[in-house]
Amino acid sequence: MQDARRRVRKGRHHCWACRITVDGALHEQARDDGEVGRPGTVLLEILRRNDLEGGVVVSRIFGGVKLGVGGVSRAFREAAEKALAELGGPARGNA
Repeated sequence: MQDARRRVRKGRHHCWACRITVDGALHEQARDDGEVGRPGTVLLEILRRNDLEGGVVVSRIFGGVKLGVGGVSRAFREAAEKALAELGGPARGNA
């Protein structure tokens, strides 16, 4: 997380989720970093639906427009799905 904060200094919220297997047991964790709309959970659901292990971090830079709970969730979901598609994962909308 500190690496994400260093790379995206203007970012206000660095939300993340991860799924890793340790000693045969799957561990999941997500953090919202104070953001509304539970974006960490949204990111975790994307990993679950695609049966992916690893992590995803989405950093948001506040641009002066308040998105509201639904808008924040949608923005984080779209950012993660786009990143996944660019990495060769499922197409947008399938995640």
